[in-house]
Amino acid sequence: MKTLHVAQLYRKLRMRRCVRRSVVLLCGGVLAVTGRPDALSAQGARFEWNGRIPSGGFIEVRAIWGDIHAELASGSDVEVVAVKSGRRSNFSLVNIEILEDEDGVVICTLYPSSRRHPRTDCLRRRRGGNNDDVDVAVNFTVRVPSNVRFVARTVIGDVVAHALESQVSAHSVTGDVDVSTSGLATASTVSGSITASLGRSDWDGTLSFNTVSGDITLYLPEILNSDVSFESVSGDFQSDFPVELRMRSGFRAGRLRGRIGDGGRHLELRTVSGNIDLRIRR
Repeated sequence: MKTLHVAQLYRKLRMRRCVRRSVVLLCGGVLAVTGRPDALSAQGARFEWNGRIPSGGFIEVRAIWGDIHAELASGSDVEVVAVKSGRRSNFSLVNIEILEDEDGVVICTLYPSSRRHPRTDCLRRRRGGNNDDVDVAVNFTVRVPSNVRFVARTVIGDVVAHALESQVSAHSVTGDVDVSTSGLATASTVSGSITASLGRSDWDGTLSFNTVSGDITLYLPEILNSDVSFESVSGDFQSDFPVELRMRSGFRAGRLRGRIGDGGRHLELRTVSGNIDLRIRR
């Protein structure tokens, strides 16, 4: 899976010296992005962006506190809607930054800095988080056209992407991840469960699904050729696919490596506390 992340995009844009950067202030009503910062007006707690991304391009949404929901777009434009909730007096402290390139768009939520958390920066990928005094969540809804790659990252919140027709990369720290696509997907979380349904099984290299505390349920097409590795400290492994065991260290609370079909590509499933189910997509 080819995924262009923020750091790669920044280097690419900086080399070309043609960054189109818009910082959007969310502070109460409907806000439509027209491109340049001087064309933006802050009128409400709702932010909207839409635009055309070429087939094979990507849309990446990076939240800190808030859920990210994605669904298939009815047309060829990407549509992004963000809505704030929480302490209204803090709404003006929460910004959104937009990075645009001919290959895709990155949209980030920015919170003010604190002693514990430096200010987040969409371009430089600084480690950051929500200032504890800013009681504002930002929830995203994204409509993704076919063949536009979707990347979602949040710290506190769920990622839900249903019925997409493109590659998906979904990540949370504290929250569940629920993905279904006719293409390929990868997902991770720290505290939460993962449910993923993939319409293809022809990935290159390694496809991984990882959590620390939670279950993993993965649906794949009936014809599957893959080497698989399963690791869990406390959990069971169940599979609709016949698995030829290559290495086994305890069926429970252990490690299992095996082969499905002819093998070749690698499927990695890891959880510390949780069960792993590998199911045939019906």
